[in-house]
Amino acid sequence: MVAGMAAPAYADVYYIGDGNITITKDESGTHVQQGGTTKLDTDSEITIKGGKRSEDTPAPGGGSSEGTTPAKSPAKSMSATPPSEDSDSENEDMVYLGDTKGSGEENKNQTNNNTTTGGEENENQPSGTTGGEENENQSSGTTGGEENKNQPNNTTGGEENENQPGGTTGGEKNETDFTKKTQTGDSPVLGSQLTYTGAPINVANANDDDETPNESTTALKTAAENFKNTAKNITSNVIQIINKVKASTLNVTLEDVNIKANNDAALSVEGAGNTKITLSGSNTLTGGDGHAGLEHNEKSKDDNDDSVDTGKLTITSEKDSGILTATGGSGAAGIGGARNNGAGIIEIAGGNITANGGNGGDNGAGIGSGSMATGNTNITISGGTIEEAVGGSTGDGIGGGNSSSNITVTIQGGTIKKAQGGNGGDGRYGGGNGIYSKGDLSISQSAQINKATGGESQSTGGSGIYSVGELTISGGAIGTAQGGEGKSSGSGNGGHGIYSKTMEILGGIIQKAIGGNANGNTCTGGSGIYGGDFLTISGGEIQQATGGDSTGNSGKGGTGIRGDQVVNISGGIIESATGGSGDSGGGAGIGTSANTSHATEITISGGTIAKAEGTGGGAGIGGGSNSSKATTINITGGRKEGTA
Repeated sequence: MVAGMAAPAYADVYYIGDGNITITKDESGTHVQQGGTTKLDTDSEITIKGGKRSEDTPAPGGGSSEGTTPAKSPAKSMSATPPSEDSDSENEDMVYLGDTKGSGEENKNQTNNNTTTGGEENENQPSGTTGGEENENQSSGTTGGEENKNQPNNTTGGEENENQPGGTTGGEKNETDFTKKTQTGDSPVLGSQLTYTGAPINVANANDDDETPNESTTALKTAAENFKNTAKNITSNVIQIINKVKASTLNVTLEDVNIKANNDAALSVEGAGNTKITLSGSNTLTGGDGHAGLEHNEKSKDDNDDSVDTGKLTITSEKDSGILTATGGSGAAGIGGARNNGAGIIEIAGGNITANGGNGGDNGAGIGSGSMATGNTNITISGGTIEEAVGGSTGDGIGGGNSSSNITVTIQGGTIKKAQGGNGGDGRYGGGNGIYSKGDLSISQSAQINKATGGESQSTGGSGIYSVGELTISGGAIGTAQGGEGKSSGSGNGGHGIYSKTMEILGGIIQKAIGGNANGNTCTGGSGIYGGDFLTISGGEIQQATGGDSTGNSGKGGTGIRGDQVVNISGGIIESATGGSGDSGGGAGIGTSANTSHATEITISGGTIAKAEGTGGGAGIGGGSNSSKATTINITGGRKEGTA
């Protein structure tokens, strides 16, 4: 190093390809453990990158360290690739992942007679060439820098070699290089990591003596999987973040990390303190069986092995440029709780997020709790873009895994492009909901929900947006909220576009709220908007609310806008509310479903209703067809246009 120049600061950068990483913050500082070594981090910001540390990049604490990054001549690793039939020895024709030829180091395994390394000794070259002097007795090889008088192809070690059939000279362009032929031009990882130097690999046939076809095929598949994983920088090493200091925040940046865990979470967050994860580049986290991709459980263990509430997890990204794809193992969320665990407090404030709940015997949420969770889950979306949040087969896109409780969701910003409930499988459970809250649910401010869809089920379809507590819509925009289809007789009701036991619409825009169809006999289509016992509309704009149809025998149509006890409309605009059809009767435009036993009171004191239309005997405003209880309607104000 030139005198007077300060050493670069690398103390906060770690590479997941070098081994498991555990970050622990306590009263004495922040400690990072990797590869059997623990270092006290000197920076409040820690960055974890994909791949391995390069030889010319100082390790944490200064100085150089072992290992490589994909962009800087990675260390040699050998895949489990069987030798080809044309190999001359067991050391020949191997696939080297992350090794480059001609870089100046000793190459012990290079066997092709026309291959040189460009300046180093090659111990196993049959013709015995060296890297720097003229070799007059060499019959077919090349030298490292000067003309080789006896070389048949008359090539040297320093000029472009266009006709060399199998090797390279170490410093020249080689037009027949395998990687040049096969690598794509837009893949910097492939371009720098992968070199194949042998003959084609053949799968053994039935006449081979040393291995059966099945064994050979299995070995080849394993080699191909290893080759692919190396090319994509996929590792099974995992990250554990533990902040033990309550009321503090531990900051970690993920940059181009790709983890596929075996039996753990790809990244787990624990401890009573808060954690903020900043996304940079493209990151993929895939959890093992029962574990989330990015796992944050409601409870953690302290140093005394006592249970404590896990601090808040915040996920963000500068300018929303960072990407995260998180997938849970069976029963776990993509982001959130492991199987049987609530997710605690999570806020998504930035980034481009794709989250998939695990499938299997039980199913987690895309973002939220694991399956069968009884702990608390509190999810806030305040920024960023949720590209997709998809539940496992009965899990919610955003909310809870199968049969989970104690869930609260707040959406106050950002964009949710797709929230999809899982399909309900064999009918033991209903379909998952696009967005679900066991407690209260609020949609406000600048929130954008492009599409929220309930899953289909042999039982009841899931709802697009569903709240067991109180749903408040005070701002933002909902593009489409679509209920899933119910497919079985007797219990296969359609899901609702938007449902809550108590609902208040104060503002915002709802473009489409559509109930799911009911395909089984004696079933009811879902409602477009269903306010349960109490529905209040005092502002906002509802452009379309449509009840689902019932296609089975004795089926009943859903309601456009439904309330079972009290419906109060004092403001806002309703452009269209239409009931669904059914063999046994249709639903109302605004009011109750067909064949209902509820006595509903509807009061309209303000606002504008452009169209309210019943179907199959249902009222435009009032009860559905064949209702057994009277519906009371009080109109004291407002504007009605085209009401049927």
